[in-house]
Amino acid sequence: MAYVRIRTSSSSKNSHHVNNPHPHPHHHYNSKNPRRKSYQIHKCIIITVLLIMTIGTLLSRTADAWVMTNHRTPYRIAIAAAATKHSYSFGSWCNTMMDWDEIAKPYESVRAEVLLQKSSKELIKDHNCANLIVPKKAVASPYPSPMEAILVHNRRVLVKRDDLLRLPGSNASGNKARKMLALSLISTDEFPDAVVSFGGPQSNAMVSLAAIVAAKNADIDPSSDERKRFIYYTKKLPRYLRKQPNGNLLRAKSLGMELIEMSHDEYRNIFGGPSGGSSQPPADLDPPILTNGGKSLWVPQGGAFEAAVLGIRSLAQEIVMFWEEDGEGALAVVVPSGTGTTAVLLQKEINHILNDKCLLPQIRVVAVPCVGDDEYLLRQMKSLDKVTGGNMKENIPDILRPLIGAQRKYFTFGEPHAVILDTYRNMKDRYGLHLDLIYGSPVWSIILPYLEMGDKIIDCPLSGKQIMYLHCGGLEGISSQLTRYKHKKMIMDDEVQ
Repeated sequence: MAYVRIRTSSSSKNSHHVNNPHPHPHHHYNSKNPRRKSYQIHKCIIITVLLIMTIGTLLSRTADAWVMTNHRTPYRIAIAAAATKHSYSFGSWCNTMMDWDEIAKPYESVRAEVLLQKSSKELIKDHNCANLIVPKKAVASPYPSPMEAILVHNRRVLVKRDDLLRLPGSNASGNKARKMLALSLISTDEFPDAVVSFGGPQSNAMVSLAAIVAAKNADIDPSSDERKRFIYYTKKLPRYLRKQPNGNLLRAKSLGMELIEMSHDEYRNIFGGPSGGSSQPPADLDPPILTNGGKSLWVPQGGAFEAAVLGIRSLAQEIVMFWEEDGEGALAVVVPSGTGTTAVLLQKEINHILNDKCLLPQIRVVAVPCVGDDEYLLRQMKSLDKVTGGNMKENIPDILRPLIGAQRKYFTFGEPHAVILDTYRNMKDRYGLHLDLIYGSPVWSIILPYLEMGDKIIDCPLSGKQIMYLHCGGLEGISSQLTRYKHKKMIMDDEVQ
């Protein structure tokens, strides 16, 4: 049965449509109709746009795949720079251009005068000797950090209070105040356009670098393109930390840090290696994209770079000066160690001072691994010693290993542990020594069994020596550290600060 088109008009020129079951479409839909023409144009535009978007998506995925395959990051850095409204001219690394010795000269001349006016009697507080006192508030560089003495298991332990040390301007504290001293001494005009580093999301070095860069920016107009940048690479953040940043991560971001997250594989391929990373910028990591081809400074994880020598040298001078005046016999300086930077540079500088004074090498640094085990730390220290001109022998500190029968192995870095928590409480309540739960408390968990045994362990690097513990600080992170213990239901809410 055919469909019949009914006409209401009797016009002769269109009469052939009547009873025609298949009229030609052009006879009914006029191709010159403006509405039809507009529809066709819009349709072509939509198809073209969709085609372009599809091709763009494919190209983007291909580029990402190439980046991941070749382990390169300039593409990602370009995106980050575009988001912060920086131009697309590549800068350069300025590590080899930095004359750290020249930067240090004015500071060292001032420091020499300060040390001449200081007596070791002003630097020590013995809980059993009322005549020896020490300032209870923080001290600013170049003044020496104070010394205290506590009695643990009938053994006198000196505590070098670097946790009370502060850098003027940035207020960076503790161990990082030593490592970042030379960096903080650079004038704002000479300061690198960008500082680039990597590491964990709660790193003490991270927040110290952020504070130093922010201090330099305090002298620069907020709307100026000359403001300094701090770019930090880390692994993908846990969901809870991304939603609610806390601790050092929150502080660093509030100070202007630009955070770049990477997949675990990409992070390992770029920053990994047998020694946990190089002191030089990774070959696959181009400098940030900066206005006018500015210069960037690469700071390895934990501040393990040549600039750290100045601050560590000042620490070595303070220790040797104190031991010359009040020490007797051999001294073991216990240093909590992540990258091993402080430990190996401190031993190196102490050796130089003792050699110059023609003194017996009676001061040995004892490193206690907090990240990885003794073999990992040894590789790290040898790598840094080689970079700084050492022969990977006499400058390498002794390493304290867990006492068999007590804590049989090193703790997993950053992981809550009942033994660490007990040590934290014990040292705080019994000895008045406040420690962090990432470095200080794990180290003392390994030291305490040796002190309980006295000098019965012959091959221990602490046996027969006066012990000096280097308090590296990190106390500002205790709150976030205790929060992790609370999430593990290991402490009550009221114990979180």
